[in-house]
Amino acid sequence: AFENKGITQVTIPSSITTIGTNAFFGSKLAAVEIPGTVTTIENSAFEQCTAWTKVTFVDPAKSGGGASTTTIASRAFASCDNLVTLKLTGSISSIGPEAFKSCGLGRVIIWGGTSSVGKDAFSMCVKLKEIVIANSSAATPGSLTGCKNLNAVHYGSDTPPSADSLPDGFPAEKLHRVNVERSVGTATCTESASIREKISCTVSTCSFSYND
Repeated sequence: AFENKGITQVTIPSSITTIGTNAFFGSKLAAVEIPGTVTTIENSAFEQCTAWTKVTFVDPAKSGGGASTTTIASRAFASCDNLVTLKLTGSISSIGPEAFKSCGLGRVIIWGGTSSVGKDAFSMCVKLKEIVIANSSAATPGSLTGCKNLNAVHYGSDTPPSADSLPDGFPAEKLHRVNVERSVGTATCTESASIREKISCTVSTCSFSYND
């Protein structure tokens, strides 16, 4: 629809559930907010959007949208050189192969709702210095290949990510066990976790924030 067009901004309405293959490939988007109604982002949907700096996923619970999940397909955001800010949510169920390959990300939090992080999903993100993987078993072999400046991997499950999912020679002392908590749809949120995704809801309002 917008492949290689000069489009610089877009509002994706809540009526959209799928963003199709190559939909915004090579466009000039600077930032995108993806509503919680989107359940599928297909192959290369935003690949080579080299101008944009920020992608925000909105959790379905923020607008009372229920428990919908989102899958991110292969190379959906690959080669977005200037993409430095990525706000995922616990509603992301899977991240496909090479989904964020060669992006400019410096820090990433992958919440516990994500059960699969594909091969080379974050490979060659040479500016990536810190990543949180709440569910360490989600990281498949090669998911962080070539992240040569990765300085810390925080994980929230009982065992650390497997060595074959990490950059070659990544030292064990840079693996850190942390508490990662997701609290959805409750009036109050526990403050004890080291890294938290908070969605605090009341009858009339709903607020959403990342805290670490």
